[in-house]
Amino acid sequence: MKTRICVLLTLCFSRQSCWLLLGEGEDNLPNLNNTQFEPVIMQREAFEEAFEMTAPQVLNRPGKIYIKDHFLFVNDINKGFQIYNYSNPSQPIPLVYLKVPGATDVA
Repeated sequence: MKTRICVLLTLCFSRQSCWLLLGEGEDNLPNLNNTQFEPVIMQREAFEEAFEMTAPQVLNRPGKIYIKDHFLFVNDINKGFQIYNYSNPSQPIPLVYLKVPGATDVA
């Protein structure tokens, strides 16, 4: 009997987050189109010219890591990628820094 009551209470409380407590009517619904993000627009030619390979640099805000064959790519959030020679995983060798404005991921 105790287990049935516990299961019933657990189900009731777990479903509580699904209830809409904002009141009745569409006027009380949150405005999902309101955002504080502003799009960054750049001409394609300027974007393509912004790519640049430079000497290895110190990463300011390292992000995601991607390994492909013997290369290791480490994202420097919104700035570019540090590329390493990863043929010896215990000692990766920095090869080049690829500047890519707005880079957040690699695929």
